[in-house]
Amino acid sequence: MRVAILGAGVIGVTTAYYLAKSGYKVSVFDRAPGSSQETSYANGIQLSYSHASPWAEPGVIPKIIKWFGDDEAPLVFRFKPDLSLMRWGLSFLKQSSSKHHLYNTASIWRLSSYSRSILHEFLAHESVEFDYLQKGILHIFQHQDELDNAIKQAQYQESLGCDYALLNRQACFEKEPILEQSPYPLAGAIYYPLDEVGNIFTFTQKVTDICKTLGVTFHFNTTIESLHTQQNRVVSMNTNQGVFDFDLYVVALSAYSGALVRPLKIHLPIYPLKGYTLTIAVPENHPLPLPESSITDEANKIVFSRLGNALRVAGTAEVAGFDTSIQKKRIELMKKQTGDIFPAYQHLIHQPGAVQEWACLRSSTPSGVPIIGQSSYSNLYLNTGHGSLGWTMAMGSAKILHDLMVLGKSEIPSDTYAPQKTHHSSQKSS
Repeated sequence: MRVAILGAGVIGVTTAYYLAKSGYKVSVFDRAPGSSQETSYANGIQLSYSHASPWAEPGVIPKIIKWFGDDEAPLVFRFKPDLSLMRWGLSFLKQSSSKHHLYNTASIWRLSSYSRSILHEFLAHESVEFDYLQKGILHIFQHQDELDNAIKQAQYQESLGCDYALLNRQACFEKEPILEQSPYPLAGAIYYPLDEVGNIFTFTQKVTDICKTLGVTFHFNTTIESLHTQQNRVVSMNTNQGVFDFDLYVVALSAYSGALVRPLKIHLPIYPLKGYTLTIAVPENHPLPLPESSITDEANKIVFSRLGNALRVAGTAEVAGFDTSIQKKRIELMKKQTGDIFPAYQHLIHQPGAVQEWACLRSSTPSGVPIIGQSSYSNLYLNTGHGSLGWTMAMGSAKILHDLMVLGKSEIPSDTYAPQKTHHSSQKSS
């Protein structure tokens, strides 16, 4: 069976791996010159399985009103209103009800925890080095009321099987000594021991190499332009390198998935949210303290993770359509927030060339729940819409889609992630 995977980020490459292991003849297509060059290039590196609460939560509407027009808010709006954004926004507001939030949290946790177990199985059989740390993630809070709300969420997640520990100020310092020298107004923290960190770029590159040994063909510098259908099937795809035909197709194009399938009357509830990262390399001749693993500053929606001998800073969300440009105001804000928490970095972050800046588009659904499964076309499958949790959910998502394609069923309930659950679609020949 010949399969085309459209997209060579962590989602596409891991999907290719599992299908190739089952004997499928797999080809991966991407417009970039190599794998993991866009969204999977430089994210926050958190494998944050316990971060199961989506952006759409009770109380988010007042926050959005407060953030609107504020360049220093965790969520910034830079867009021209369009119909797709209006639809997405209305659905987002609907998903912020308490009922939907609890359901979506359970769905995200189920997939994330499953993904953790699949990653561990993978690493038991494949030798892959990717700056992997299994030391949990510490969520810190400035104010007691914020901590109290987070405890309620943690208690609900605990009922689903997600362990946590509540830490006071002194316990935070013991868990992450780097915070002891910080002026951050720390009210307390929640520690999630199941969480991990790892270099998504290195991981995806290494899995790409493994895929090649399994016979997977990679077509880089190849832009997918359109899909052609007859009745209920995709029969070929147009690219800038010519026309290709396969038996099966998997769309894993992150934020660009919706545009490709829209002409087929498949309307995915995906909108791009731009996120930023900084990578601060610590000079060998001037060592600075690094976190033991990863810290999430809940007030500013920003994370700090150890990446070898560097500090990876990631966060913020920007509603700016498909604009991938780096806004200097956002970079300067993240530098300020880094310096505020880690004063030892104040001087380094402002030195020329010391900080690598990055921005990418995250394919976000209103619910925070990704789209995994068979589309309304019999041989077209989707693995997209993971938002900021693509790295966290990658292995589980790939395994679920593999099982659906090869076995017709998955190890965990997959109906929640099925395309038909999240959008209305119909077929059309083209």
